[in-house]
Amino acid sequence: MIATPTRRHGSRPQNDSEPAKTWRERMKDARTAYGNIPGAFKLVWDADKRNTIVMATLTLLSAALPLSQAYVGKLIVDSVVGSIAAKVAPQAGLTAALPFLAIEFALLMVSSIISQVRRLTEHA
Repeated sequence: MIATPTRRHGSRPQNDSEPAKTWRERMKDARTAYGNIPGAFKLVWDADKRNTIVMATLTLLSAALPLSQAYVGKLIVDSVVGSIAAKVAPQAGLTAALPFLAIEFALLMVSSIISQVRRLTEHA
């Protein structure tokens, strides 16, 4: 059996050449990093305004998709559970859920299209 050094859960191995940073140093590094954000945005904006707007719009749309997909998924489940509770025929239950299934499919297609347009925009 090979003996391995024990570590606390979540701790990183200590490197003797670089001492661990204190929380104050980490916070200073974070403030410095966040201080560079406005300059980075200005560089991107100056480089290509149109692509910056397209990417921002696509990012916001991409952010809204998971929430809308989850909500439509809930509507699908509610429709199925309601159909079972009402003891309707399977065809009627499918008819009740079909619009929500179509919306879910459309959202998946929109997600794929946005992903492709983002890739094309990034490499344009």
